[in-house]
Amino acid sequence: MLTEDIKTISYLKAHSAQIFSQIAKSRRPVILTQKGSPKAVLISTETYKEMHEAAGILKMASIGENEIKNKKIIKQTELFERIEKKLKKA
Repeated sequence: MLTEDIKTISYLKAHSAQIFSQIAKSRRPVILTQKGSPKAVLISTETYKEMHEAAGILKMASIGENEIKNKKIIKQTELFERIEKKLKKA
């Protein structure tokens, strides 16, 4: 994190276009402060999408781990049979 990535809310109000351009070009987040304390983080839409997708993948992996631990697993052949039955009904 560079000092140029930390801005006050007042600075954001006066220079929003410049900050948005900086975020888009650098792909680094900008931390917004109020009275010297961090209050918010601005990130590009691309970074947000990537983070959202990564969180979804991690959640799926966590669910899978828990299902394995709780022995909620089936054989691959059984899974394919279930899928084929559902496809035939559709």
